Amino acid sequence: MGVRAGLLVAAPVGCRRTRAPIGHFLCVGVLGDLRSPSLAPLVSVPQGESALRADRRAQRTPFLVISLRASDLETSRVDAHSLAQPRREIGAAAAPFAEGESRRAGCMMGRLAKRGAKPYKGGVPDDVLVLDALGKDFGATVALDSLSCRVGRGEIVGLLGPNGAGKTTTMKLVLGMLRPTRGSARFLGLDCTRDAHEVKRALGYSPDEPVFYDFLSGKETIDFVLNVRGVPREAAWSSLQPIIDRLELGETLQLAAGGYSHGTKKKLALALALAHEPTLLLLDEPTNGLDPPTAARVRALLRERASAGVAVVVSTHLLDMADQLCDRVLVVDHGRLIAEGTTAAVRAQAGVPPAASLEAAFLALIG
Repeated sequence: MGVRAGLLVAAPVGCRRTRAPIGHFLCVGVLGDLRSPSLAPLVSVPQGESALRADRRAQRTPFLVISLRASDLETSRVDAHSLAQPRREIGAAAAPFAEGESRRAGCMMGRLAKRGAKPYKGGVPDDVLVLDALGKDFGATVALDSLSCRVGRGEIVGLLGPNGAGKTTTMKLVLGMLRPTRGSARFLGLDCTRDAHEVKRALGYSPDEPVFYDFLSGKETIDFVLNVRGVPREAAWSSLQPIIDRLELGETLQLAAGGYSHGTKKKLALALALAHEPTLLLLDEPTNGLDPPTAARVRALLRERASAGVAVVVSTHLLDMADQLCDRVLVVDHGRLIAEGTTAAVRAQAGVPPAASLEAAFLALIG
């Protein structure tokens, strides 16, 4: 039985209902729910919360519940096999993850073929990401209003807009973290809501404010995420090492993540987003907090990935960076798309001279 990438909730347990000895950690996997994909992700719950309270809920929610000793947190010991073996004291709570649930995963490209997705050089659709009248309301507030766009292989597309424009909402909808009120988001022919498990396998995401476990080193964090994703560690490290060298993360990886600066956390989050060689990268302010030389190397790295066929979506307030890096930009304001195209086309739509800065065009567009 394989382990499916998803939300892992870790909490120290020792209460009577779990029957797990004090000093163990209880890990609950809510399959496919990557609320913080930079850590694959991990969040904590109150110590008094008993995962076995989920026994009733488990009949309708696919949980994987595992008891791990604190010593098992050495990532060399937390591998896909050990995560797939529920400890005896957890008992029936692991049952909903039984074989029927794990078999539902299916092959992404097989599903693409069944749905008749148009192939592009080796069986990949020409449009990696398609948003069709995508919208999200929070009560009476319209956070995103019928956004439509396409992102193709090898493109770097900038998502620009003031605070509250709908950029983060758009990314969360693509990640399957929010359910759209209307419209749809499709990745390689798969619905980002209905097929969220398959989508997350081939998507990389780096948040603006990455959060990691303070007590794990950078290397342990990478190993842990690779294990959760089911990526072969040796092969992944072989491809990751050049990236780590370019980002100058080598020595830092041996230190606990709790002591990392914001810039170092950003570099680690980017490395994690690239670790499984995704087809689509969603990056929220990827160069924010980085020194100029490192920011230049990150831009070069993203351009190389795009040249290799990876689709890249960058949300940023750094308009000079977007002007240098992006093939196209989308400008959103109050949840609506108000301009789209190359930076030259957006300048024309804004009515500013061709030699004007992208900032001047942006300010003219949003009023």
